[in-house]
This record gives sequence, C-alpha cells and structure tokens, in this order.
Amino acid sequence: MEKEVFIGMGSNLGERYHFLIRGIEVLKSKGAQVISASDIYETLPWGNQAQPAYLNAVIQIGWEGTAQELLEILLEIEIQFGRVRAEKWGARTLDLDILVFGNTIEHTPSLMIPHPEIRNRAFVLVPWAEITPDYKLPGINQTIKSLCEQLPPEELKTVYPSMMPIFPDTLPL
Repeated sequence: MEKEVFIGMGSNLGERYHFLIRGIEVLKSKGAQVISASDIYETLPWGNQAQPAYLNAVIQIGWEGTAQELLEILLEIEIQFGRVRAEKWGARTLDLDILVFGNTIEHTPSLMIPHPEIRNRAFVLVPWAEITPDYKLPGINQTIKSLCEQLPPEELKTVYPSMMPIFPDTLPL
C-alpha cells in the first residue's frame, strides 16, 4: 500500500537549484510518485552558520516500499550528487530527509520518523505549510501551520521565497 511521505530537501553547495530538481527526477525514477512540491526558499544556515545560504523545499510523495528502503535510496541519491558527510550540520550539495512516512512513528539508530527537528526548523515548516498547512504530524497532533506559528520571529526571518518554482516548464541544464 502506498504511503504518503514528506521529504525535506536542501542544498548550499554548487548548482543548488540544479541539485534539487535533478534529485527529484532521480527519486521519481526510483518509484516515487510526486504529489506536490513547495516553492524553493533561500534560507540562512542552521547549526553551523559559517557556510553559504541554502535552497530548501518540501515535497510530498507516494511510496510503495518501506521507510528503510526509501532512506537507502535517498542516501544513494545524495552520494550521486556529491554529498560528503564531513561534519554535523555541514555544507552539502544535496540533503534529503524523510520528515514523515505515513502515520509511522519509528526511532531506530538509522531512522527517526517523524524527523526529530521538524518543530525547530523554519526552513522545513514554512515550505511545508505552503503545500499542506493542515497536515497533522503523527505523534504530535499539531498542524504544520500551528507549528509555524509557534516559531520565534527571528527563525521566520531566516527564510526567504527564492521566486523559483520546483517544477519549472523548462529545466536549466
């Protein structure tokens, strides 16, 4: 049975926009059914702030496999686009995080669903609220919109619409 999944995307090295768009294309080629996508937002770094600004987005997909299978595919895609995990919260060519996987609540060494930092990250909540503001997080029972409203104003100031759609008619090569 297909699960409704939300994935957070980010890039702050190299051809950021290209990496986000191509990452979605590769994910689709691996069986993901893209349902909706936020616009792309430019955001200040979170955690380690001595790095370039990010482009971030959230996509909603349908997925037939398991959460672990999807995680393995996301990690493969990150590597395909040159992701190197040198430091926590470090710069990256492409970051793909499972935010929610259906109604699953899972806490293993390799997978935390829902993603444990959702509540604290404007760069996830703002784009997500654009596509499904009334979605209630499993185990938290709050909507994405209400979580956005709870963010400190200084967090919201770090997120800027980039004016770039995630599904343009013509993709730059």
